[in-house]
Amino acid sequence: MDFYFLQSVQVNFTIGDSNKDVDLSICGVTHYNEPNKPKKYNTHYSRSGLHDSTETIEYLLSPNSPQGYLCNKLWKMSIIEQNNLRLDPKLNMAEDLLFTIFYLLKAKNVIISNQCLYNYMHKQDSLSSDLLLNNNQKKFLKTNQDFLIVCKRIIEIAPTSRIKRAAVVFWSRNASFFLRQLNLINFEGYSKLKKELLEQCKRNLRYVICSNSMSLKNKFAYIGTIYFSRLIVIYDKNKRN
Repeated sequence: MDFYFLQSVQVNFTIGDSNKDVDLSICGVTHYNEPNKPKKYNTHYSRSGLHDSTETIEYLLSPNSPQGYLCNKLWKMSIIEQNNLRLDPKLNMAEDLLFTIFYLLKAKNVIISNQCLYNYMHKQDSLSSDLLLNNNQKKFLKTNQDFLIVCKRIIEIAPTSRIKRAAVVFWSRNASFFLRQLNLINFEGYSKLKKELLEQCKRNLRYVICSNSMSLKNKFAYIGTIYFSRLIVIYDKNKRN
């Protein structure tokens, strides 16, 4: 069970309230393996401070960002109500990220703090764990497909060409990870899906190569997944064993 300390809510409110023009306040997160176990790590955002909402959208699509969590943010209800913003009940995954992007399209200024005020518990039966192969096959497929649906919707609503490119890289990174797992355990009946993911990942390669948000290691992994899949499968199987 995730939790806030009561005083943390007040601190997060103060962070946002000290800047009257701020529409969204984002705090850091302490990650734990399980309740009552040692923490894994504290987040550290490279872009802390005051930012405009458009810049924040691009940042949320990069690794090690505040991401789409709802729990580490304070929102303005006036923006939510005036624009009738709601979570999409049809989505199992990343509906919070999509909500955050829609919110930022209506917001102006965002403040990001490295103060870790929220405590996030990583549990094997959590919804986000359904992105991984060691869970139910049906949930695994639905969760990953929903994630990619959200990625595509972000591409569609991106307010600038720069953010659109970042959204394409975001889709590609997650699609290649999905494809890599599908290759590892060859589910029957999903050859068409794998082919579609592979072809789109190849088309997006130039965006990935030119991206500043992906590390060199992740770029090599991306290339390996789409062009040297058998070697990647052997590597992944040895790593699992």
